[in-house]
Amino acid sequence: MLPFHFRFQRSTLLPIGYAWFGAMHTRMDLVVAGPAEELQREVLLQVHARVMWLDGLLNRFAAGSEVTKVNAMAASDAVAIGSELYDLLGYAQQAYEKTEGLFDITIQSGMETGHRPAGGEKPRPETGHTDAAPYASSNTFSNHALPLNPRAIVLTKNPYRVHFLHPGLQIDLGGLAKGYTVDQVRKILDDAQVRHYLISFGNSSIAAKGDRPGAPQADPSVKTRTESPDPGSYAEDAPARAGWHIALRNGSAGFRLIDECLTVSGNETQPGGHIIDPRTRTVAHNRLYAVKTATALEGEVQSTVGFLLNAER
Repeated sequence: MLPFHFRFQRSTLLPIGYAWFGAMHTRMDLVVAGPAEELQREVLLQVHARVMWLDGLLNRFAAGSEVTKVNAMAASDAVAIGSELYDLLGYAQQAYEKTEGLFDITIQSGMETGHRPAGGEKPRPETGHTDAAPYASSNTFSNHALPLNPRAIVLTKNPYRVHFLHPGLQIDLGGLAKGYTVDQVRKILDDAQVRHYLISFGNSSIAAKGDRPGAPQADPSVKTRTESPDPGSYAEDAPARAGWHIALRNGSAGFRLIDECLTVSGNETQPGGHIIDPRTRTVAHNRLYAVKTATALEGEVQSTVGFLLNAER
């Protein structure tokens, strides 16, 4: 796990701080601009502490994490959990229903007992399966279909508890945990009144606010038109923003982010792929699928579903 690193750069435009550290088996990188060095370091240390806490809560490979405890005990008895995990599991159940089973955090329930990625370092996919057919490959997945999906997760309040209806059920929040973490980091930076920042978690869950310091400003004569609530009409024109330009590995033109999130899903970074199509029980083949959303949490669902729906047949 990478330790916390911080570097400060004085600029004639805005002072810029860079931070990076490891979490959830990947790396988080941050760029913040505006506050003085001491304030930048302070807020980025708050970010680091919060992300490390969430790693200990949501990482299923972390011994003692809440998710690890749930996976070990929830099939036998109801397990007490915190409000954050309760809300995330509820969100995952809703996503499963809205996507007609394409987004499923219980895909690990079909994995062979004891199977782990090489080196045990990379989490398995967070997208899912239905009950219709067995998994295709006995090298990785069970040969028998298990009637397991998020509907087998029972959540109760006062106090918060979770219970699994089937002994083989396992949860892996995977990308959902990453998206939630990015949104939590955004909240810390927004509360600290940081006006310009970029967050990149594993180069796949990205959030940006304001404009990149030193970026060429858009032509002030170019206006952006914002749709008003009245159909066919527009709000007052505003000067175009520079935002942050995000390039993708596939050589595409990339994206300009203006106070929004970018989430990328793909199978190109791991041999054989890691996203499973729940309809066929096979690896989905596609290069990359990216989506811009208001929240990183929403982006994790949309990018995964978009990837699957656009995968090669």
